[in-house]
Amino acid sequence: KDLLKWRYYHEDALHIVVQVNGMIVQHVLIDRGSDLNICPDLKAKTLGFREGKYHSDDIKTYGYDGQSINNKGTINMNMIIKKPVIALYSMW
Repeated sequence: KDLLKWRYYHEDALHIVVQVNGMIVQHVLIDRGSDLNICPDLKAKTLGFREGKYHSDDIKTYGYDGQSINNKGTINMNMIIKKPVIALYSMW
């Protein structure tokens, strides 16, 4: 719930509901500061994407500890947003 009525800033993560390939995904995290959008392999397979259809690339993902991991590739998803999203602006 928003805490704005008490003049507090929003502190909860923003999740939306989307539809991909005719399937509903209930919790999609909105993170405008992220450099990378990650979809777990099991979720991609559940949505009908197969590894043979991934676009290969040489992108490595690095954790906070500096260790890297190769990704399995990239996929393009067309999403339908099921609930309206209000634009949020953050000041840092």
